[in-house]
Amino acid sequence: LISSASGNFTLGASAVYRIFNTNPGNPFPSGFASYTFTPGSTVEFNGNASQTIDARAYSNLVIAGNGTYTPNSGTTVSGTLTLQGGSLNAGSNLTMGSGSTLRRSNGHILNVTATGGSGYTVGSLVTFTGGGGSGALGIVTATGGGGSNPTIAMINRGSGYTSTPTVSGGGGSGATFTVTIGGGSLSSATDLDGPNDNDYTVEYAGTSQTMGNLEFTGAGPRSLRINAITGQTITLNAARTLTRTGSVGGNLELQSGNFSDGGFILDVLGTLSGTVDGAHTGTTGRIRLSGTTSQSISGNVTVQNIELDNSAGATFATGAEMTINGQLTLTNGILNVSDRRLTFGLNAPTPLGTFSSSRMIQTSGTTGALGVRKRYQAGVNFFFPVGVPGIYTPARINLIAATGNDFVTLRPVNAEAPTNPGADALQFYWLVTRGTGLTAVTNVSHEYYYENVPGIVEGDATLYVPGRNEPSLTNWTIAGTTADVDEASDPSIIYFNNVPYIDGYFTAGVSAKFNNATIEVFYSGQDGDWGQNTTWRIGSFTGPIPPGIPGGNTPVIIGNGRTVTVPDGNATTVPSVQIQSTGTLRFTGSSMPATDFGLVSGEGRILIETNITPASFPLGTFTDFLGTTGGTVEYGGTATYDLPASPNTYRNLVISG
Repeated sequence: LISSASGNFTLGASAVYRIFNTNPGNPFPSGFASYTFTPGSTVEFNGNASQTIDARAYSNLVIAGNGTYTPNSGTTVSGTLTLQGGSLNAGSNLTMGSGSTLRRSNGHILNVTATGGSGYTVGSLVTFTGGGGSGALGIVTATGGGGSNPTIAMINRGSGYTSTPTVSGGGGSGATFTVTIGGGSLSSATDLDGPNDNDYTVEYAGTSQTMGNLEFTGAGPRSLRINAITGQTITLNAARTLTRTGSVGGNLELQSGNFSDGGFILDVLGTLSGTVDGAHTGTTGRIRLSGTTSQSISGNVTVQNIELDNSAGATFATGAEMTINGQLTLTNGILNVSDRRLTFGLNAPTPLGTFSSSRMIQTSGTTGALGVRKRYQAGVNFFFPVGVPGIYTPARINLIAATGNDFVTLRPVNAEAPTNPGADALQFYWLVTRGTGLTAVTNVSHEYYYENVPGIVEGDATLYVPGRNEPSLTNWTIAGTTADVDEASDPSIIYFNNVPYIDGYFTAGVSAKFNNATIEVFYSGQDGDWGQNTTWRIGSFTGPIPPGIPGGNTPVIIGNGRTVTVPDGNATTVPSVQIQSTGTLRFTGSSMPATDFGLVSGEGRILIETNITPASFPLGTFTDFLGTTGGTVEYGGTATYDLPASPNTYRNLVISG
């Protein structure tokens, strides 16, 4: 555009205006009566000189090329400011709008293929073939001779490839080199959030780089987004606090690439979120959740060391999962996992802190919770500082002798274990399951702790002995004497010392509770509704019809060729459900049961034909059923509905109806 223009200048919502002018000064067209930058529009400065940026209210602004750019006073960015190349001398002249993003990209990695004779190395000409556009990737082909140290004397570039590449590598015919293009930076900035202390997000993208101080200038709320290329690392350069005002700012997003804490502490006052492509790494530093109101953890978060120092706690959002590969420190507050999963890696040590009912890892207390799991191998001795709302009920599992490694999952359950209801027992139990990669388990010591709060102890606790059942709920066995239940300690402790098992149902009660106590299993004797006693048999599939329907002490087995239907949520809580290979558990009507189906396993079918949108999934622990040896989930019926957000992983999935 010529500098002496007239009329009105409008840049549409998806339009990009690139300025490749290489002359110093202000390359922006002047003379228009008005300038409108529609939200979503982009202006890109892509020259190679010292230039000024016209003072305008930009939506998106890209700084590229090799030049130095100085905005005039009054320049604002309401969308995204991308530092892709060159240097931005912002000073106090540029203001990031509320809710905007400052994106610092450290360039792009491109493939380089060398062709030629033996001993050929990159020489005097590099041609960019493919790609185009700001930030686009392409193929770099090197032609011509050269020495042993690759250099580039001339560049034939496509649009968007504006910065001088650096080349590493070398070798013979067909050698592959790495070329890193560009990388933008701030050369000065004093008050990026302006006089109103606007909130904005600092985003680091592209290749490995160390964070700077200038991106965070100003006193307003600030968030951080890590969005690097997979395998690249963004490194924290100093202890930093992501500030928050009310419900604005203070958020950390681990979207892609690695975030290294560099040995420093990053205080997060807002939310923590992540994806499977992003992770926090480090050694001596950590992420510290230190807000003043309850903090949310969402997505798929992987961290190294993390500390909770917030009396209001932190809570997993729906569908959230977190993996901790290093140290968890609970300084203040409850880490509320609820029904979601918290994972500790193989090298993660026992959490640190002074634990209690107000400082612990909290689950929902149901068998439907995914639980807290730790990867085990022989020699791992791990303490789980877990509990349920209002009750601290931790556990220690010391795996002394076993083969292989896999996850061991702990679920504290706020209910009496499914067994003989006529004898006194603790109104609480711990359900422990293990992965198939952990075999030949021959020596394990367990400790289960409970606070003597009202309602948790039934009868005389001095008469309690340890009791354990197989995960299949076949028979309870007495696993010790009254000496193995220390009811006088605070909290009380149940010991299972040097036993040949790591999984099962663990609790305590009087000996009559566990002495050859057989669990009454309900079998599907015919097709029918869950709530009809005529559907069921006891003893076997051909046994007598029971007087009632399944309940909290009665596992359920749905046999081959049988369909048990749950209409309009009409089901009862049971400890477990096994669906044999041609059996079906079917849900119909306008609601899903609020009751829990416990541990669900088998190779059969769960058929959901409800008319709820989005569709609901039944409550329970479906790890085995949805796993590699599990069954099929089918969404059918005549209604139109969305699939539920969870689960998002199936062994077999059928869409019908």
